[in-house]
Amino acid sequence: MEVEIMQAELRNGSTEIRARAAGSQLKEMLERKCSRSAELTVFDGRFITPEQRKKIYAMMSDISAWTGYYPDELKARMKYLYIEKTGKEMFSLATCSIETARQFLDIIIDFALENSIPLRESGLERTGDIFNYMVSCIHHKKCCICGRPADIHHLDAIGMGNDRMHYDDSKNEIIALCRIHHTMAHTRGRESFCNLYHVFGVPKGSAEPSYQGIFL
Repeated sequence: MEVEIMQAELRNGSTEIRARAAGSQLKEMLERKCSRSAELTVFDGRFITPEQRKKIYAMMSDISAWTGYYPDELKARMKYLYIEKTGKEMFSLATCSIETARQFLDIIIDFALENSIPLRESGLERTGDIFNYMVSCIHHKKCCICGRPADIHHLDAIGMGNDRMHYDDSKNEIIALCRIHHTMAHTRGRESFCNLYHVFGVPKGSAEPSYQGIFL
């Protein structure tokens, strides 16, 4: 639902806003749900880019070929998945915001990883948010380089002298890699491997919370 910001004012260290939405739908919704809080997404005036649109349709083409769904049917299914994941409204790929396009692409890629759908090129080339992609790969245990089934590779060694039973490794960085790329990471070393594929680790303690927040 589109809401017009009428005024924004800083008061006692907090930003207070006055907003207006056409019609009575918003008031009725707030009363029905007894809601005292809401998520605010600020539209910065930028619309979906040709590159985003290209990546989205490339993803849907691969998923359509694998699942057998017709392209238009699949697009509708993916849009309803977006609504389910984000709680936001229906949109058009012709006129949506750059942020909506980014979230939609994240959801499509996550769907492909979750269902082991092969892609014609690495998800690294398709994603619009590398961090979200790395987290999604960890969650679904898919190699972030090639998409094969993966193990979780620890980029930070615990090191000599640390008690593994009591060592807090929540800040140590992890990455999802298949056997082949796991071996390559050990052979080349962390810096060389990460630079080669333009990837990075995710702090172990934040991987799952980050996945839960990807689609917000």
